[in-house]
Amino acid sequence: MVLHVLAFIVLLFSHCVNAQAPEEPTLLQNLTIDFTPPNELANLLFPTDVILAETPIAIRTVLVFTIQGYEVIAACDSKALGFLGKRNAIPPHLCAPLPAAKISAFLLNRLYRSQFPLEGRNLEAFLIRQGLDPTSDSTDPTTEIGIANAMAMDLVAYLETDGWNSLGDLSRDHFRQQYSDYTGFKPQNHAELDVSRLRRPLRWQPLKQEADRRGRFTSQVHVAPHIGRAKPLVLSREEFLSRKSESPYASADRKKTIGAKDKRTMRRLLREVLKLNRDLTKEQIAQAHWWDNKFLSLGSFIAFYQGVYGFSLVDFIVIALGEVMAQHDSVMLAWKEKLRHDLVRPPTMLRRLFEGKKIRAFKSLDEGVGLVRAEEWEPIVPIQPHSEYPSASALICQATMDHLHAALTNFIKVNGTIAAYETDIFPFGRSPLTENVKVKYETLQAAALNCGKSRLYAGVHFSPSVDAGFELGKGIGAVAQKHAQDLWEGRIPDNCERCSDA
Repeated sequence: MVLHVLAFIVLLFSHCVNAQAPEEPTLLQNLTIDFTPPNELANLLFPTDVILAETPIAIRTVLVFTIQGYEVIAACDSKALGFLGKRNAIPPHLCAPLPAAKISAFLLNRLYRSQFPLEGRNLEAFLIRQGLDPTSDSTDPTTEIGIANAMAMDLVAYLETDGWNSLGDLSRDHFRQQYSDYTGFKPQNHAELDVSRLRRPLRWQPLKQEADRRGRFTSQVHVAPHIGRAKPLVLSREEFLSRKSESPYASADRKKTIGAKDKRTMRRLLREVLKLNRDLTKEQIAQAHWWDNKFLSLGSFIAFYQGVYGFSLVDFIVIALGEVMAQHDSVMLAWKEKLRHDLVRPPTMLRRLFEGKKIRAFKSLDEGVGLVRAEEWEPIVPIQPHSEYPSASALICQATMDHLHAALTNFIKVNGTIAAYETDIFPFGRSPLTENVKVKYETLQAAALNCGKSRLYAGVHFSPSVDAGFELGKGIGAVAQKHAQDLWEGRIPDNCERCSDA
């Protein structure tokens, strides 16, 4: 899966290689990430477990990577402010391709060693093999390592204290676990509880899932339940806290039983889920898997439009920064509301309300639609380890597409209608398809809507969750786009809490 960050890396370092100094081509080539096929650096920074990370951690990874790219470009500009709202400056001769590539590599190493130690250690060893010394603590402003270290100090200090618990120090003094919960969240219904005996039936129950298709099974633990308390990047704290979604149920906290009104609502929602499931097309199956992987889907849009409109590498990076900041605040907002509502996923309710019955459902591409026991039904993509409402995908996609529309309109200044997006979805991961499927979205809003609806195709959400996600996501993208453009043009953005702290 390939987020905008991967396209960004290719652009950044291919820019360096195309203008490479003849005396050190090998070093420049080794500092260039290549995905056709993946070279050593690509595999070091984006191993499979990073690519398959849960959405909050995937966004965190992209944020950290994009920050380092933006910092170097901004510091080589005459007026741009860095991520923390500070003016940094790299001497012009060190903004040439080779030294700029070294600064980027050293800065990325410092950030990764803090936020993602395993990848950081691997990157450090890689840089040492290239004859570089990423371990130096020098802050000499006349050297690449000194500039990178000086930049890293404030960035690392911010990232280690922004509420994501990236060090694990908010939850443990010893044997720390990065990105672990420090709020004491516990599900109302534990995974081993029979669906007929749920303590609060409409609240989330962790699901039991296959871990490796080799006989190992696990029970879900809610991923990063604490991030709704972290620091927003583009929304004011007041705006962030005021954005709320109403529960789709009348008595979500009711103990032991489901009220009559909620039971009618739930049966209607389950019928919707099953009808969509029975009517699935190959195109919808492809979209469900594609949008499930935010690296592969959302990450392709900036690169696509860079190809259409030919905007510069610098413009690409500024847009990438705005996009990932919009996604950061979106996932935080989604998690704040997920934890506040803590609502049940479709399989749990299907097993409870249709226990002992057979339902008509999609079984596989080979078998088509047929009768299955309600207790055995599974969505076509694995359900993520977090509560159901609202849909984070709908929220993130709405904010992302709003941001891209604003960036193309206000920053790139596209005249007229923005071109349609089109691509081929190729089989990957657990997708049952064996051939490419073409998709085309006439507008960015159409893409956002399809992203949200794909969660219904997948069978992992109820429709009110998707609607709530769309509503919560509106406006975040435009704020993020202005925020990034303000930084680039030398202005402190509104509501930049980290800027005032820097």
